Amino acid sequence: MDTAGVTPGEALNVAWEQVDLTDAGSVTAICEKYSPDVVIHCAGIAHQKIGAVDSATYMRVNSKATENFVNGMGDVVNGMGDVVTL
Repeated sequence: MDTAGVTPGEALNVAWEQVDLTDAGSVTAICEKYSPDVVIHCAGIAHQKIGAVDSATYMRVNSKATENFVNGMGDVVNGMGDVVTL
């Protein structure tokens, strides 16, 4: 494969997208756009001092966003095997 002038992401068939994972519609749209075989989801609020982030925001970003991601993938990918989130 000739990779001259090709970005590493293109050479590896990797797509980078910025999306609000707390917005279920946006997550489903990205899943529909790519119908990915693999998704690496590492987004979240981590290692915060107690009180640095209110609990509602923490739960929205860390729990609801992951729920949206899994539901979006399930809506799009038929016969999907395992979903792994990090």
